[in-house]
Amino acid sequence: MDEVLIRRLTPDDSVDQITALLHTVFALGPNQPYPYPAAQQTPETTLQQIQNGNCWLAWAGVRLAGVAMLYRPDPRGNLESGAYLAQLAVHPGSQGSGIGSRLLETCEQDALSMGACGVWAS
Repeated sequence: MDEVLIRRLTPDDSVDQITALLHTVFALGPNQPYPYPAAQQTPETTLQQIQNGNCWLAWAGVRLAGVAMLYRPDPRGNLESGAYLAQLAVHPGSQGSGIGSRLLETCEQDALSMGACGVWAS
C-alpha cells in the first residue's frame, strides 16, 4: 500500500471526487443494508457540508482513500458537548489498513484545537 497522507481539504481538491468516494462507501450492498443519504448526495450537498465544517482527506499516493468531516455542534460556538464527526468514510480497497483510525485521531486533535471537549458521532 502507498504511504498515506492525512491533510485538510485544499481549494485544489475535487468535490466530485469526494462525493464519488462517499457514494462508493455508503452504497447499498451485502455489508451496507441501510440507504444512507451520503450514497445519493450531490456534489452541491458535499460542498455545503465542507463549507460548514473542517474536511480531512486521506490520500494513498494519488488516490483519495478516505474522508471525514468535523463540525461544531452549536452554531453559537458552544463546544461543551464536543465537536460532531460526520461522514467518516474509507474506500473499500483501503479498509482495514488503519486509515479510519488515523482520520478519527486527526478529527479528535482538530476538535481539541478548536476548544471542544471531545468528538461525538451518530
